Amino acid sequence: MKVYLTILMAIMLTTCDNNKEEKIDCTDTICTMDFRTIAVSLKDNNGNPISLDKFKVTSLDNQKDITRDLDNFNLEEARKSGAYPVFGDELREKYQSKEVEVLFEGYIENKKVANLTFLVGADCCHVFLIEGQLEVVLNI
Repeated sequence: MKVYLTILMAIMLTTCDNNKEEKIDCTDTICTMDFRTIAVSLKDNNGNPISLDKFKVTSLDNQKDITRDLDNFNLEEARKSGAYPVFGDELREKYQSKEVEVLFEGYIENKKVANLTFLVGADCCHVFLIEGQLEVVLNI
């Protein structure tokens, strides 16, 4: 009877934690020191960069706003180049070993001109793109 109870307890202990997220142990991982950002490049039909008034990035798994807060200099650089951050290494730990769908929305004069989805992920070191088009021509 003791053997039966011991086996039953062992089975219960190994199966009751199925709802916990598994994180990979990254303690021995050697990473590069660069900071990576997945950015979408928006251009018009003539190849000119599109200057958005504002943009928003939302994690679709929990509807959380994950838009990177840009200072005035970096926002102006994004507008000049038409390249806007979608997902970066600042989110790596939170999304490590996961795939997440994110929505990028871009606005000009309060009108939505971009509505793009991306599938992104993160490993022990950096974020990466799984699916999505990073160079987009908008007809505006």
